[in-house]
Amino acid sequence: MKNTLDDATKKIFIDGYKLKESHLLVDIRLLICTVACSFAAFALLWDYLYPFPTSKPIILTCVIAYYIITGILTIHIMMWEKNIFMRVYEKDDAGLDPDSVWSLSSSMPKYDDMYTLSLEYRCGSGGVTETATITHSVGRWYDKTGDLLQSKFEPDIRKLHDQLKTKKYD
Repeated sequence: MKNTLDDATKKIFIDGYKLKESHLLVDIRLLICTVACSFAAFALLWDYLYPFPTSKPIILTCVIAYYIITGILTIHIMMWEKNIFMRVYEKDDAGLDPDSVWSLSSSMPKYDDMYTLSLEYRCGSGGVTETATITHSVGRWYDKTGDLLQSKFEPDIRKLHDQLKTKKYD
């Protein structure tokens, strides 16, 4: 359910507001994972070419490097991603100010029906950051057959968006 609501929110921001999605957070995560897997693949190849125990120092080095890099990945996810499932950029109409940034994050505790969506808006002209949050039961947006009711979900998301967008940022 959480993923369906996240995807519906993405669709509203990309198709409804015509904003451009940034994949930087996912790209960084993929780069870190690629480096970690490269160490594992190198250790496998080295062990194949120079069987154990000759390959022991290289395998040990690669294992330690792998765990350090996965630790870096964990820190990246906890410190920078923070449940963000999408970041979009909004161009300044005049083209003079930097892009404004929308960060969308959500959470839904296990075995709970409460969905929380947080929108963070960083104004490009003033650099001011504002956040708005909505928490509701998923039953509010789903019918009895389990289908998402866009007609009930989209107005809530648009209201949250407009709440941040209409503020004055100097």
